[in-house]
Amino acid sequence: MKAQSIDELIYILKTSTHNDTRRQAAESLVHIGKGNETAILALVNLLETTTDCYPRSAAAESLGQIDQGNETAILALVNLLEPTTDFYTRSQATESLGKIGQGNETAILALVNLLEPTTDFYIRRQAVENLGKIGQGNETAILALVNLLEPTTDFDTRRQAAASLGQIGQGNETAISALVNLLEPTTDEDNCIQAAESLNEIDPGNKTAISALVNLLENSTDEKTRIQAAESLGEIDPGNKTAISALVNVLENATKKWILTAAAESLGKIGQGNKTAISLLVNLLENSTHEETRIQAAESLNKLDPGNKTVIYALVNLLENATDCYTHRQAVENLGKIGQGNKTAISLLVNLLETTTQHGTFRQAAESLVQIGQGKKTAISALVNLLETTTDEDTCRQAAASLGEIGQGNETAISALVKLLETTTDEWTLRQAAESLGKIGQGNKTAISAVVNLLETTTDEDTCRQAAASLGEIGPGNKTAISALVNLLKITTDEFTRRQAAESLGKIGPGNKTAISALVKVLETTPDTITRIRVAESLGKIATGNEITIKKLIEFLDGSSALVSIAETLEKIAFPGNSTAIEGLRELLHKSSSSYTSPVKVMEKQAKTLDIPILGLVWSHKRSHFRLLKFSNIRN
Repeated sequence: MKAQSIDELIYILKTSTHNDTRRQAAESLVHIGKGNETAILALVNLLETTTDCYPRSAAAESLGQIDQGNETAILALVNLLEPTTDFYTRSQATESLGKIGQGNETAILALVNLLEPTTDFYIRRQAVENLGKIGQGNETAILALVNLLEPTTDFDTRRQAAASLGQIGQGNETAISALVNLLEPTTDEDNCIQAAESLNEIDPGNKTAISALVNLLENSTDEKTRIQAAESLGEIDPGNKTAISALVNVLENATKKWILTAAAESLGKIGQGNKTAISLLVNLLENSTHEETRIQAAESLNKLDPGNKTVIYALVNLLENATDCYTHRQAVENLGKIGQGNKTAISLLVNLLETTTQHGTFRQAAESLVQIGQGKKTAISALVNLLETTTDEDTCRQAAASLGEIGQGNETAISALVKLLETTTDEWTLRQAAESLGKIGQGNKTAISAVVNLLETTTDEDTCRQAAASLGEIGPGNKTAISALVNLLKITTDEFTRRQAAESLGKIGPGNKTAISALVKVLETTPDTITRIRVAESLGKIATGNEITIKKLIEFLDGSSALVSIAETLEKIAFPGNSTAIEGLRELLHKSSSSYTSPVKVMEKQAKTLDIPILGLVWSHKRSHFRLLKFSNIRN
């Protein structure tokens, strides 16, 4: 089947006169033609036979994904780098070489040639970036990038060249020396930072790089540069005393929020075991007036000194006094990481569930309770209690939503949600309770019964659809759920609801004759194409081997508005050698051949070549081209 599909796409590439169709075929080949030499040659041929930039660029993109290191694909892409090629195709070829040309001399040299100043600025920068992906250890690539570090090169290209050297110049003395030179006293602070970062990649712990970053951190007058330097020091050498000392100095003397936050974050990465760093972070957590900085200090302390009780109580204090929802959520999240078993933290989170009006904070508090409350029991108990005591519908919905996330299979949670369905009259709350039961009540008869009751009593279509969707998650094989969904198919006049009922039956009714019969009935009666498609998909899941369904699907193929989906369903449910399917498809093929002579003849010829009996064709017009489905799995 895969080989046939590839052949079909190649046929479209060769024969279609519609550029959009050819572009789509080229894109599709990537998914099924990886490593296929015939597919690669077809894409190359497309590049040679069309001048339109859209199918050409699509072919170039596909060649970049179809086979790593393939010489044919690489040579075709290299040819596209000629200045006469349109910009879009040339740009895409550059990107694609960066994906499949790893270590390939031809690809590397082609990208190096693009570094000439006469090349388009954007493509030149692309070439620099992609050399960083494929030129690992290649002297030609490294020297070319080193040359771009000269002051005469534009700022963006110099920065990208430094970054690419960090990817391909490991241990290379020429690259190391060039990057070190870039660290000399300069007004170009951004490039200095990039050079230092790249040096760390190819020469970890390079003292010149660390010294340059420390110098920027201590002496730059630009706040953004100082923040970048602080962040870079956090990546460059864990445990490095010079870097730690510089960051500690920031915590002792700086007053601005973001430089303090950056220094605190970096210390959390490289300051393991450093008592001074830990002491200063504790001080920052307790005394900073910047809430974001305090949160970062807490996160860093959790890395450097796990279980530090000062952190827990500082976060509790922060929660009690924070004024914005972001700080609330971050503090709650951090408590979930470090407050295991701490009664004060647990009590605070429970209280937060009862008082917060912020949805995000509520959900995070529930999650953190699960983490620190010795399992889900504490959190579920708090949420259930909240459902039973609150009169606020918004709080009810939040609690119900959280129970749907953490209450899997928990009888207490399920009972509370069932009770909520029975007591609330708010449609939004009803839908949320039904949705949560759909997540946690799999196979639970009480939950299924409650959702069925909601389905049968509500007059709100949105609630009805949610109930139907939930039954599709929790009622596999349950006759009560199947019966309710079948009834919904019969009585609803809303196509969206009918589609949901059909989809849910496809999940819970395998082999159920009542469900299958109801779905077939919808195929016969609904004029809505999308509904027919959804119904056909569900039948494909539950009606395997059902002779009545197979016969009906054969009938629907002749003139149906959902040909493709019905055909696919037939292919799924008809066992190989099924005589009903074979005869019906043959008859359809015979009846249709006069109207669609060209596609039929093409497929018949291909079938004979591959010695595969074709039993049916389905096609639909789209953008002036046809789509073909073959039923070659059904054998005589």
